[in-house]
Amino acid sequence: MRLALSLPPSVNHYLRHTRNGTYKTQDAKSWQASSGYLARRWWGQREPLAQKLVLRCWVYWPDNRRRDCDNLTKCLADALTGIVWADDCYVLPQYMDYQVDKKNPRIEVEVEVKE
Repeated sequence: MRLALSLPPSVNHYLRHTRNGTYKTQDAKSWQASSGYLARRWWGQREPLAQKLVLRCWVYWPDNRRRDCDNLTKCLADALTGIVWADDCYVLPQYMDYQVDKKNPRIEVEVEVKE
């Protein structure tokens, strides 16, 4: 079963670098909070996985602009840490496909334990 989430902020909009340090943007914090809530409902009472796993992703962009799917990985992986997996070091992301869905841009994910 797939989890469908709104598109996460890209890595370019995930962190802000200042002289005082590096910080998550408000957009990233907000997206992670709402996605974390949906992920908890989707994952249920299962414990976070602490083993190698494959994260399969299908991306539905809002328009035809050129984008890199892998720019979505960091925010997505961080949002699901502690819910679906114990640490994102276990995650092997695979982007299966991308297409345009102007009415419902999103990312859909499936998790499979790697043997």
